[in-house]
Amino acid sequence: MFNVLTPDEKGRLAKNFKGYDISPDMVRLSLVNLYLHGFTDPHIDEYDTLTSEDKWNEFADVILANPPFMSPKGGIKPHKRFSVQSKRSEVLFVDYMAEHLTPSGRAGIIVPEGIIFQSQTAYTELRRMLVETSLVAVVSLPAGVFNPYSGVKTSILLLDKSLAKQSDTIGFFKIENDGFGLGA
Repeated sequence: MFNVLTPDEKGRLAKNFKGYDISPDMVRLSLVNLYLHGFTDPHIDEYDTLTSEDKWNEFADVILANPPFMSPKGGIKPHKRFSVQSKRSEVLFVDYMAEHLTPSGRAGIIVPEGIIFQSQTAYTELRRMLVETSLVAVVSLPAGVFNPYSGVKTSILLLDKSLAKQSDTIGFFKIENDGFGLGA
């Protein structure tokens, strides 16, 4: 059965939604999308989580994200509060999300598969931190699943700080077919 939220339920839910993006265009698109779906007071801010510390002390119970898959030309000059020191945006964003979950927080993060397999120091430090604090599963997606927007092979990291403390295992899942053609 399909459940539709009442306006009061949407209002209470919307008060708990929060989003950031560095791009003013993406912020506007997100605000319009939420407004068109009945969220009359959405909270999406233009904010750079990698270089600004203004919202560092904000935490979330649930994070759903698709961080950028590459660093911009010229690199990034991140602040020093990250637990993993890097100039790679995908490493810093995953670090940021893992660090900003509440003690019982959960996250689903779509990442380039390099996060899992790269051998550079920042990647291995990030994986160690995730395994020790919150990683419960990795879901490997088929190559091309996000075509035409990105041809990069991706995975989904599932984080759950409470569940990770209760188990010494991490689930690895491989999706071989999404039911559609994987062409552009």
